[in-house]
Amino acid sequence: MAEDAPKEESVTEPRAAGRSLDPHEVWEAMQRGDARLLDLRTVLERRRYGAPRGAVPVSLARHVLKPEAEGTVYLCQHAVRSKATLRNGAAEVAGASSLGDARASRSSTH
Repeated sequence: MAEDAPKEESVTEPRAAGRSLDPHEVWEAMQRGDARLLDLRTVLERRRYGAPRGAVPVSLARHVLKPEAEGTVYLCQHAVRSKATLRNGAAEVAGASSLGDARASRSSTH
């Protein structure tokens, strides 16, 4: 009996819930329209470290109380705030500071 090839995981699949996703994976999912990136960082953090194109600034308090569902990826500076939102199928960016690098390297190749 032949084994099936492993299925590629998607940001929108239920098993992505509570996962920390690679910045490159998040950027690619955003480009395909498969993920929404919600930025939990403060205005000061976004000014200081920049914000990835397409990231939507949101209220930490609102999203801790009622996080978004599958297809949502939360971004914060040190992966502390984003952990509080990992319910309902949401995921987080692993190494948030690398997301800008992922975006820059992907945009330069396309």
